[in-house]
Amino acid sequence: MSVHSRPIYPELVATDPVLRLYCTVGPADPGAATATGPLAPAASPVHPATLGAALKTGLLAPGAASPADPAALETGILAPGTAFPTDPVDLGIALETDPERVARTLALVGRVLIDRHGVAPPPTLRVDRATGRLVLPAGIAAALEPTSWTGLRDTVRALAPGHEARVDAAFAAEARFLRPDTSHLFGPGAHRVPDRQHAVLTEVLGRVAERARARRTDPGLRRPAVMLDVDLCALDPRRRTLDALRRVGERFGIAEFLAPTGELPTYHPPSWAGFVARAGLAERYPEMDLVFQAFCSEFFEPWDRMRADEPVPGLARFVWDVHDAGGCVVFNTGRRVRVRAHTEAALARAGVLAPRMAMMPDDRTRPVHEHKAENVAGFADLDIVAVFDDLCDNRRALAKELPGVLTVAVELPGYAVESPYGPDDGAPVVTSFETVPRTGRTLRPRDLLAVSNAGSLAELPVAELADHDAAASAMAVRLDADASRALVHALLTSSDAAADRLAGNARRAVPGGDPVELVHHVLTRERFRKGPRGNFDLDTARPLAAFTTRGEPLPVVTFGFPVKLHYNGLKTAGFLPDLAELGALVRLRELQRAVRGVYPPGLRITVLTDGNHFQTRPPELLRAYHAKLGEYHALIGGSDVCAMADVEDVAGRILGADVRALRAGMIADRIRELDDALTGVDVTAAPLRALDTATERVAGLLGRRGDGTVMPPFADLYRSLLYVVTIAPPAGVPRPAWSRRLYADILDVTDPVLGPARAEVLVGAWERTVRYLAVLQVDRDLGYDDATLFPGRIRLTPNPRPGSLGFSYLGGAGVLPWHGTGAVDGLGQLSADFAVALSDRGHVPVYSELLGPDQPWFTVPSTLASRDDLVRLGIHLRRR
Repeated sequence: MSVHSRPIYPELVATDPVLRLYCTVGPADPGAATATGPLAPAASPVHPATLGAALKTGLLAPGAASPADPAALETGILAPGTAFPTDPVDLGIALETDPERVARTLALVGRVLIDRHGVAPPPTLRVDRATGRLVLPAGIAAALEPTSWTGLRDTVRALAPGHEARVDAAFAAEARFLRPDTSHLFGPGAHRVPDRQHAVLTEVLGRVAERARARRTDPGLRRPAVMLDVDLCALDPRRRTLDALRRVGERFGIAEFLAPTGELPTYHPPSWAGFVARAGLAERYPEMDLVFQAFCSEFFEPWDRMRADEPVPGLARFVWDVHDAGGCVVFNTGRRVRVRAHTEAALARAGVLAPRMAMMPDDRTRPVHEHKAENVAGFADLDIVAVFDDLCDNRRALAKELPGVLTVAVELPGYAVESPYGPDDGAPVVTSFETVPRTGRTLRPRDLLAVSNAGSLAELPVAELADHDAAASAMAVRLDADASRALVHALLTSSDAAADRLAGNARRAVPGGDPVELVHHVLTRERFRKGPRGNFDLDTARPLAAFTTRGEPLPVVTFGFPVKLHYNGLKTAGFLPDLAELGALVRLRELQRAVRGVYPPGLRITVLTDGNHFQTRPPELLRAYHAKLGEYHALIGGSDVCAMADVEDVAGRILGADVRALRAGMIADRIRELDDALTGVDVTAAPLRALDTATERVAGLLGRRGDGTVMPPFADLYRSLLYVVTIAPPAGVPRPAWSRRLYADILDVTDPVLGPARAEVLVGAWERTVRYLAVLQVDRDLGYDDATLFPGRIRLTPNPRPGSLGFSYLGGAGVLPWHGTGAVDGLGQLSADFAVALSDRGHVPVYSELLGPDQPWFTVPSTLASRDDLVRLGIHLRRR
């Protein structure tokens, strides 16, 4: 990259939300005393400190080489937002007590500059005493050098004596999921996922999801599944391989085996032959046939060593992703039945407990690929969509038994492969089960300005998401009441204009003027509709003519707004409704206005709040939530737009005052019935197997919903409720931080530290799922559904299904307003996303006097974190 094509540092800070959190811009002259760059804090003088100063004082801000002169170790800043300390002794102590955090700060920004933007940190680094952020010069960014990363790390190690291991760990943690074109700059051990691997694994998950969707409409279809081999596929026997080589090397006097530095052999003859040939071993050691036999013997025996095999990176996440997509993972291995316990012990470390696994008979004499092909019959109840195996013969045999299956070759790094020219069957190759996560480290800057669009926490790579909350809090925006109301006014103005345009377009599109057709046209526009248009086709809408002929408002009912689901700190920032809920009410206003534009009587919208419907919540929590929601309701037009009522109160008025007590008893009966059906199923012993069993056992008990649609399968509902269990962290540990650790691999209950807490979450979700299904059954039996309470109504639902209008409160956002945190993206579109994803993407909190100082009203990318930016954006609802 030439000097003329390299960006300037101010441009990077202005467009990258993560850099903006930790960096500011100073003058091009390193000796200047004040910041004059476009992003410097207003009226905030900059007191530069060298990198050595920052290290000495506790801020390991990103950068390149620094002066080696001890005189450079001046004073600096501990962390973004902290006050400037003046006592050098205290600064040294700060570094001693918190090396991990300060090293992570430096490594993070260094990685972003190098990997995302393709530039090096500046040669001279300074720190803004007022804000604690790194000061980048207002000039052209430095060119990348081969030592841009490793030189930075080595400099930090030299300036932080005694903490070298912690510095190395911080830098290693950032050298993951790197771009293919920059990974070589990060030295040995740098981690990247090949583009082709990402594409292949994504295709497999897509196939599973596609088959699962088809199965939901046709229950006669088989469940999709992915089949994995074990050795050198799901499990890495590296330790056994090295031990076997060492023992054989000692026995035959082969020095190269005692401390191998190149590729490793495997027990497969073609792989071994290639290994021997490339290493030139046959010329020096003529007994290689005997050596191979000895290696295999040492590799396979004693069997107990198999317990030390390591799950291949990404296996745990891949198994969960397949399950979350509606499928399952099964194993078809060449190992014999006698080592099942050893194999299961190794797989358990990836949270894969009690796996469904076909093995070879103990007296096997025929080739493995023949047995594997025969084992396919044992999976006849499944639709195998992909097969992963390291051996070509196995893949070919399985493909013959499974027409149309996608076969994938697995070549673990560091091992000799069957053919150095690629798999003979042309299968695509993966080296692990990792895909590239969409995170604040890996996304392009423009993508950071958008929300994640995740529909559930299960879709997010929680283990890879960065926590920028401390830095973001230092940049928080605070709006007074007038500024907040001005923002609401702009939101309403934009929404009203969109509604008027939509109504005008509908009148032109339906020239006949039939009221039902006009209303149907409006309701099924992409601004409102979620899911297939066929769920609410024109024939479904025709009965509305009973209201239009009388000139009456059309009844519309929707459930929602229970309470902000703030149980683990990963979804939301508090229990009160934020701008996401206000935006959802604005969307209802928009719907009302658009329909009145084509049918003046409009809609009679009833929002049934269900805060206590599926579980009991503290009364004070519900009162606070709905009191604030009532204020928002007034802001958007109140009862002229929609009515809001508690579903329990409505049911009591229509079904009788005693219905609540009757319902409570019936729910208890249904819970007992479901519990009896699930006797003996322990979700903590083998979570995925337990979910499959539960789904099968209760399917015959559930029946259908009150509106005739199918009940949600146990496993599907469980995966959703898994993330609304109240998390109780240990003393002194913030709940979001503890939740991150638990949900990073929630199925791994074998972890000695986190396992018991994860088991509590799994059990809590199980109990909630049983209760939820019991409530759905009782609502049907009592006529508690909206079809009974509001005959002839149009049913709005965020969960699309036939006969109802799938409704999108906030456009294409995958998260319901009360499940997430209000967020404004780089285009000014109001949406909702999970708090943990917004933090990772560099969003900062915006507080408003309309909500109070304890919970953000919404978040915004740090590059737009000012009142002027918010005004300029013109906040509006998403179109789709």
